This record gives sequence, structure tokens and C-alpha cells, in this order.
Amino acid sequence: MPIDRELLSRAMLKPGDFFLGVTVLFAVLLPGAVVTFFLIPYRDLVLSSRSLPGGDAGAWIAFAVVSYLLGQVVYIVGSLLSEPFEDAWERLPIYLRPNTTRSLAELRSEVQPILDKLRLGSRHALSVREFVRIESPNAFVGSERLESEYKLFRSLAVVLVIAATAVHAWPASAIHLVLAVTAWWLFLNRRVQRLEADFRSFLILQLP
Repeated sequence: MPIDRELLSRAMLKPGDFFLGVTVLFAVLLPGAVVTFFLIPYRDLVLSSRSLPGGDAGAWIAFAVVSYLLGQVVYIVGSLLSEPFEDAWERLPIYLRPNTTRSLAELRSEVQPILDKLRLGSRHALSVREFVRIESPNAFVGSERLESEYKLFRSLAVVLVIAATAVHAWPASAIHLVLAVTAWWLFLNRRVQRLEADFRSFLILQLP
């Protein structure tokens, strides 16, 4: 019996599917579980005493659902704070911006004329990313890995800020804030690396 290669390719797990699962786990569920843990002392204000882990399956399901919902809130908050910090990253001294070779402004100035020619619009990152995803799946896999990492660090930074306010002891709060700043720095580093990778792949694909 001949093998339907198209059906087989659809059924196979793609690298992008794997990174999507990793993103949901580490950037949504785990941060949401941490926030839920810190809210356990206040659970009676919004939930019954059996709505969080207490030994039965129903409580664990409730915990997972609350963790997922709060994780989505953390994810959205992090998303809203992403772009305003890109300009701040560009102003940092070069030694604080490792693994980033060129400024985003320079790359965007090179990409925009090509986008105009291809009529892909003026939203640099979105247009470039979609083009690379379609034209070069292999290059897109590396971009997906960087995106999964930066979303993890972004959510982690938001959670650490929440933890710093929830812990009523200044040494612990200070440690949480330092870790939050570190996580935010790692987030910006990975995000800019991902943008650079997309822009470079896009420019290489335009070579004759």
C-alpha cells in the first residue's frame, strides 16, 4: 500500500509544535502556578476551601485551571511591556548587549525598502517573520527557539515582581527584585536576538 506522504507530513510533530508546547508550559502554566501558590492564603476570598490542592483530583484540576488563567494574565502583562523596553535596550552600552551585533534601527532601515517592494506592509517584525516562516522553515526553527526562551524569561520577570510584593521580608523581596531585573534583561536579550535572526534570514533570502 503506497504511503501518503502529504498525510504523513501533516501527522508528524513539527519543531514549531514542540516549541509551542514548551512556550505554553514554561511561559504560561508554570508562572501561573507560582502566582496561584502565592494566592493560596487568600483563596477563601474567591474560592471555596476545596478549590486548590487538598488531596483529591478535583482540587488539582481547579489548581491547574486557575494556574492556566493566571498564567495567561501574566503572559498578557508581559506582552504589553515588551516593545516599550526595546528602545531602552538599544541605549544600553554595547557590553551590556551581548550576542547582538547590529541595532534594530539599522536592520529595519535595510528591510523596509524590500518590504515596500514586496508589498508586505510596514510592520517589520510581523511581515519579516511570516516571510521567513514560509520561505525558510529551517531558519524559522531557530527563531522559534529564541522566541520560546524570551517568552519564558518575560513571564518569569513578571512573576518575580509579584513574588517580591507578596513576600513581607526585605531581604527576600530584594532578592526577588534582583532576579526580576536579571530575567527581564535575559528576555530583552533573547527577544532582540530573535528579531535580528529574522531580519538576517529575510535579507539572505533576498540574495539572488
